[in-house]
Amino acid sequence: MSRWFRSEHMEYISLIVNEDAAHDCLADLGKLSAIQFTDLNPDLTPFQRRYLDTAGDIDTFLESSSGSGRAITAGGGDKKGTQLLESLEVELDGMKASSGLLAGAHDDEARDMDMRFSSITGVVSTEEKVRFERMIFRATRGNCYVRFAPIKQPITDPETGSLIEKCVFIVFFKSLSIETKLKKICDAFFAHRYSLPDMDDAPAVDRMLTENAQELVDSRTVLLKNQDTRFRLCQMLAQHTERWTWIVLREKAVYHTLNMFKADVSGMLRGEGWVISEHFEDVRMSVNRAHSDMDHSMPNYVDQVPKPWPTPPTHFTTNKFTYGYQEFVNTYGIPRYREANPALFTAATFPFLFGVMYGDIGHGLFLFSAGENDKAKLDEMTAGMHTGRYMMVMMGFFAVYAGFVYNDCFSLGLNLFGSRWVFSSDAPEEGEVAEMTGQFGDGDTVYPFGLDPMWHVASNELLFFNSFKMKLSVIFGIFQMFAGTCLRGINYIYFGKKLDFICEFIPMVAFASSLFVYMVILIFMKWSINWNSRMLSATCLDPNDAGWGSADYDGEWVACNGGGDGTCTPWGYECQGNDSLEDKCPLDFGGSGDGCQPPNLITSLINIALSPGNVDEPMYYGQAQMQNFLLLIAGISVPVLLLAKPYFLSKQMEANHHSAHDDDEEEEDHGMGEIIIHQAIETIEFVLGMAMLSTLNMNWFATFLGYGIFAGTTFGVLLMMDVLECFLHALRLHWVEFQNKFFSADGYDNQGGFGSQGTPSGQTKARRNYDEQTLIPDGRTLYMVKIVGCVRAHEQKSTNLTIEIEDGTGLVEVKTWMNEGDDCSAVANLRQECCQDYAFVRVIGQVKEFDGKRHIQATDIRLLGTKNEITFHLLEVAYSFDKYQKRKESGSGIGMGVGMGYGIGNMSMPKTMGANVSMDQGGGNTVNDAAIASIRNLGSQNDTGVNIHTIVQDLASQGYSEGEVRNAVSHLSNEGHIYSTIDENHFQFAE
Repeated sequence: MSRWFRSEHMEYISLIVNEDAAHDCLADLGKLSAIQFTDLNPDLTPFQRRYLDTAGDIDTFLESSSGSGRAITAGGGDKKGTQLLESLEVELDGMKASSGLLAGAHDDEARDMDMRFSSITGVVSTEEKVRFERMIFRATRGNCYVRFAPIKQPITDPETGSLIEKCVFIVFFKSLSIETKLKKICDAFFAHRYSLPDMDDAPAVDRMLTENAQELVDSRTVLLKNQDTRFRLCQMLAQHTERWTWIVLREKAVYHTLNMFKADVSGMLRGEGWVISEHFEDVRMSVNRAHSDMDHSMPNYVDQVPKPWPTPPTHFTTNKFTYGYQEFVNTYGIPRYREANPALFTAATFPFLFGVMYGDIGHGLFLFSAGENDKAKLDEMTAGMHTGRYMMVMMGFFAVYAGFVYNDCFSLGLNLFGSRWVFSSDAPEEGEVAEMTGQFGDGDTVYPFGLDPMWHVASNELLFFNSFKMKLSVIFGIFQMFAGTCLRGINYIYFGKKLDFICEFIPMVAFASSLFVYMVILIFMKWSINWNSRMLSATCLDPNDAGWGSADYDGEWVACNGGGDGTCTPWGYECQGNDSLEDKCPLDFGGSGDGCQPPNLITSLINIALSPGNVDEPMYYGQAQMQNFLLLIAGISVPVLLLAKPYFLSKQMEANHHSAHDDDEEEEDHGMGEIIIHQAIETIEFVLGMAMLSTLNMNWFATFLGYGIFAGTTFGVLLMMDVLECFLHALRLHWVEFQNKFFSADGYDNQGGFGSQGTPSGQTKARRNYDEQTLIPDGRTLYMVKIVGCVRAHEQKSTNLTIEIEDGTGLVEVKTWMNEGDDCSAVANLRQECCQDYAFVRVIGQVKEFDGKRHIQATDIRLLGTKNEITFHLLEVAYSFDKYQKRKESGSGIGMGVGMGYGIGNMSMPKTMGANVSMDQGGGNTVNDAAIASIRNLGSQNDTGVNIHTIVQDLASQGYSEGEVRNAVSHLSNEGHIYSTIDENHFQFAE
């Protein structure tokens, strides 16, 4: 079970194989079901793949029944099986053609048996009879005589092989032109015409009938032999069809995977993918074995790829029983890699909660039997149910178990162990009171298992079952939600998320425990307290009465002096006749009940928040003070949950960007805003999810009562509609109330065998969560970057545009926002140009981080005009990296215009790459020269550059206006003499 709690450890490997041995190598690797390859050729279309022709041949075989031998041969299949298939196919095609001819001949003979007349005679389809007769009447203007006679047996159509009802017709006419018209009409209706001898020549007619009968018998015999031979050939083929189909599917998977390999060196193929850690050596042995079998001396290579890796896929080892539960969870979402797997708990809680709601012995047995039926014929609809048959079995089992607890069988009570309550008469009437068979608290008075059947005939049955099932639903619901919250904390500990553990998990546990776990404790306290004794202690009794000294009172009986009205409580209080319950109760717990009155728990929980410090019916001493303390904890935990994590994240961002802040900066930080919104949603979901537990109770309550109400309905309602109702409600409890507390559901499944990340969505999931070092090259934090890449996906919204760009280091998420006052038409044109898959774009923007993931907030995004810009960008990258290395070796200050990632993405660099720039770079313009001098002097003090406001203030003393300075800075930036650093308002001189 521990292996099912978290997914298998995965390793990202690279393997290089000889091209001749690649097929056998992948065939062996597929049998391990332990490796999933990634596509190393994402830029290639399916028509540019290396093994397109071979894969196409295999697809052709799968789409049609012909060409099987050629497809298997192309895939390297069984040669003996291929020859057998080809020979049988030729023989079967010949038999099929002969069958059509024989069927036609046989039908012709059968038709001649019924034809006794001359003129124009033939056979037409019964469906066309009316139209055929109407056409003859119109064409001949009624100058003919037509009669029809049905053929008794259906005739086989040689073209389709189906049986068709036909009839014989004879047309009498007296004109050569009418004969021509009738022949054309017969041809139009596909009516077969036949020649008959003259009816006056009786010997000729008899001779023709005799010959026809003999040919009919011969044709029938040959036709049956042909059908028998075809049947035997099909039986022979059926013995091999499944094996051949699997061979073809295997070959298709092999060549599909080979299309994802990269041919870096002639004769060698390189592939990368994920492998289960414990099978790494098996993969290496399979590759070595495939090469040794091919007798290749060229070495192969299998080893781990250095980190950082893409996000690994999720793989769980399942069996027939656990597979259905895992698919049940995967329908909601694939667990994140090494995340706590909800399926482990769902395997126990889902059928149990279903049984709690559906609980009935009789109906549960039907469901149990349906799950046990493993002999049913599977089709598209029942295949899914067959996969979850073990879940159905467990649902039926727990329904039967809960039925025994409720003592319900088809909504009727079962007196299995003998009721502990009896009536004084054998025929009790309505309103008669039953008595216990023993003393209260005696073990013999307890029904051995479940509820006493006497409750089903009691007048307070509804009140009792309502209270019992309501409390039961509260206990199970709170336990499930609290368990989900605890799993969140376990995930935080496992992944080392200390901030999330302190700022999210601890406040959640505090909030849930202070209100809802406390409510469960109150339920068990109420069940464990002897309320008969407590209520009796506050009851006035006559010391001389027979009830005095009853065993129901747990304390010592103390007789009073006989004052007051002559009665007293068991603990010796003299009753005055108008005493309150608070005066008579000896516990002194406070409130009107003073501890001697059983409370209404729902009211008690509501009053914790609505009436703090006021407990009308306490169960223990100091309950009011304790509830005030718990309310304080709950009140503090909510703002901590809402604000603590965003606060500490903002401090971390300030620490990373302390040099980037300026007093005059007013730009909205979208990254921080997204963090606050995300945390607010997280807080609202959790608090309202726990607070709305009363709605959950009412849903359970209504489901519980459904079976008593529908006791007289048909089995179809109880076994179909109510099963679906309970199933959907249990589904909601798991997906919304349980999994929502800890389950990220943003992973992707390990396909195993020949599975791959060949689809764009698979690549996105695999590469989106690259390690943070992807955007922190050489230990330097990036702020403003420029990247050139290919658009892989895009998502347009009313306020922003999100684009995923492949720049050679993986998929990079880019966002651009539409602010108030923007030129809507310009933004629309921008989106239309850039939102094209496989289009190359240039992006300049800031590196942002949200929820542990980094993206680029674009300040400028443009479609590339020519492919030369890609080459120019690569030169910028090389220049940037070389410049950084030289400055690093010399120990001088390192500016922010540096290369990104693995050298493909680039920081915002100058467009001219001269090492020394003279003062006339401004183009002879005095304002430009002054701006360059100001940026050069002020920018040398730090690496973040000079803020535009500082430049304006510096040049104001020289008589330049703000507008002139901003225009000059914009011109210099476009010309590449200066470049932006941490944002679009900070600039550095291009040395």
